[in-house]
Amino acid sequence: MWKKLNNTRLLSDFLISIVFFSIFYLYCYYSYGICYMLNRYDANSSTLISILATILGFLITAVSILLTVKETKYIVALKNNGKYSELLKSFIQTCYLITINTILLLILTLAGIELIILWSLSVFLTIFMFIRLFTCLIILKKVIDIST
Repeated sequence: MWKKLNNTRLLSDFLISIVFFSIFYLYCYYSYGICYMLNRYDANSSTLISILATILGFLITAVSILLTVKETKYIVALKNNGKYSELLKSFIQTCYLITINTILLLILTLAGIELIILWSLSVFLTIFMFIRLFTCLIILKKVIDIST
């Protein structure tokens, strides 16, 4: 059952990301046009790369802490509820998303590629990554509420 819930959560995060991306894309397209969108992505990509790399570092630290801390009441509550592996999987999936997005942005920026499809993919991955982070925080909050 928990595997189905995990897949359902991942699918719902993906669908929510599609909705947010569509709203963002349509707003930018109809407000500014496609050329403006391309110029803005290119201008802000180095800032986004820095932010993604910083978030990736924090996530890797969080995963390391979860793996090394043994028997605090929160870790015990996570393991008792069966959400310990779910939380680790969510964090690791988010790390993968951030890594893929950062590499994509680095390639696009360094090569000077101005394909709106690739920039749009990067924006979608960024939205999806933030929704996955929010999901991880929701899981942590539920565990904290259960264990107190």
